[in-house]
Amino acid sequence: MLACQLSRSTFLETYVPLTLSPKYPSNIYVDLSHDTLYFDAQLCSSMNDLGEEFLSSPFRKEIRHLAIHLELWEVMRILKPDDLAEISCLDGLKSLTLATLWQEGSQSVELSDPYASTPMDHYVARLRESIRNKGNNLWRENGLEVRCCQLKVEKSQNAPK
Repeated sequence: MLACQLSRSTFLETYVPLTLSPKYPSNIYVDLSHDTLYFDAQLCSSMNDLGEEFLSSPFRKEIRHLAIHLELWEVMRILKPDDLAEISCLDGLKSLTLATLWQEGSQSVELSDPYASTPMDHYVARLRESIRNKGNNLWRENGLEVRCCQLKVEKSQNAPK
């Protein structure tokens, strides 16, 4: 029993329950100084507005690393054309990644190819320009990094064949 209490208290010194909206308690624990919050195209926001959730979150100044699926980013740009609409209140943001998923056997886009032009390249360039022109001063001081990546999705061992 003592070992459980000790491990729990050690865990809770570093990890906190992620609360984006005070209306919706969370059982997901994160270390906001190191963990990247990833929002995919399916499950984004309990309030259906990621910007409003960030704005109401008690952790909005502590979020350092954020990754957003490209499809979700495109939908958000349709709803709110301002590139910085959802992230403007995240003063401590150090990295923003636009991500796509890649499964083995599917066609891959080489993201480091300087001659390739993908929608992701377009959004990353627009984001960098928006941050330079109208972004948060803290982002410029801290050198907010905007990048793109492909996340490799492993096939489940238990998946039906």
